[in-house]
Amino acid sequence: MPRSNETQIRTVLAVLGLIRRQYPKYKNDQIQTLRRNAIMNFSQTELEKGRFTTIKSGVNSIQSACTRGLNIKADEFDNLVEKWLSKGSNKLESVLVNLSPKIESEIRQFFNLYFLLT
Repeated sequence: MPRSNETQIRTVLAVLGLIRRQYPKYKNDQIQTLRRNAIMNFSQTELEKGRFTTIKSGVNSIQSACTRGLNIKADEFDNLVEKWLSKGSNKLESVLVNLSPKIESEIRQFFNLYFLLT
């Protein structure tokens, strides 16, 4: 059974939250590195909850949510994240809302929370 769009967007939000928490300490690292670390950490957490059967399947599924689920490539995702974190761009938020309007309030709440932390 395919995962719902809302589930994929919530997965992306979880990854973004992990990236955002790493960013102040590691902002000199490439966003790509922060993304990979976040995906690996979230995959491990979800593996422990039983969502995935292997770490590899978790990484692949989460990576797919962040790229194919958003109809973009990994470098485009990284670029959107970089602009969000460094310049306060709302383009990433708009992409997520456009893909999943049913959870618009949840998406906006996420970005508002992280805007307040900057």
